[in-house]
Amino acid sequence: MNKIYDITLIRPPAVEAFRFATTSITLPLGLAYISAALKKKDFKVQIIDAVGNEPDSRVGYYKGYLVGESLDKIVNKITSATNFIGITVVFTHEWPLVVKLIDLIKNKFPNKKIIIGGEHVSAMPEFCLATSKADYIVMGEGEETIVELISDNLIEENKLKKIRGLGYRLENEIFINPRRQRRTDLDEIAIPDWQSFEVKKYHQNRFVGGMYSESITVPILATRGCPYQCTYCSAPNMWLPRWIPRDPIKVVDEIEYYKKIFNAKNFPFQDLKAIIKKEWIKAFCEEIIKRNL
Repeated sequence: MNKIYDITLIRPPAVEAFRFATTSITLPLGLAYISAALKKKDFKVQIIDAVGNEPDSRVGYYKGYLVGESLDKIVNKITSATNFIGITVVFTHEWPLVVKLIDLIKNKFPNKKIIIGGEHVSAMPEFCLATSKADYIVMGEGEETIVELISDNLIEENKLKKIRGLGYRLENEIFINPRRQRRTDLDEIAIPDWQSFEVKKYHQNRFVGGMYSESITVPILATRGCPYQCTYCSAPNMWLPRWIPRDPIKVVDEIEYYKKIFNAKNFPFQDLKAIIKKEWIKAFCEEIIKRNL
């Protein structure tokens, strides 16, 4: 009998090609935050991480490669007892493969509700619903929105209209709700659920998203957002132009925790703009020194 999951979260294969991106492959930080938020509310979560499961696998993708297990394998791992399926889409060049993945899922599970989120989706919400068979999209920070969405499996139209940060389709018509306000209580958000991911495999394959170290690498967010509005950047759409820091002591707590459970010693900050407030940086560094880290 299949184990019952409230939601299955999927990290699709990653795109590896200089023509598509200068970014390197890294652990899916956003998906780990979503998993932690759901588990904090006692939802049962299945993780399917295509890259972590098969980091050595590569197949052609336009003028580049897809890194990770095949789309068919991903679909076959989805248990029929799961209620929702969530897929992360960070980069626009990943969108064609995600559309194909959604088609395969819908062919096998036509009644399963599919939720997509991430930077690409937040930047182009109407487009993503119009060009895929996804049922819902989550815009911006997703922790609160996805918890609110899946709290009731019998989702009614009146409820959908009230969920901020949500996009959805009803009878072939697309609806995009107002954006949810940015969270200011960042220290109340559960730290990423890295224990559900292959942290060591990412490190062994140098998928670290920053400078490589012989020590285990775990990415981290000390702040969220950016106060600037560069014309080429999607961040103002994803985060809105506001920079919000976490408590520097809490950030060091998280680093110390990863050192304890993973023996991690390398922490690339994936912040959009970490170094803004001098007092924050000073307090953070002093805490590291104080703990002999």
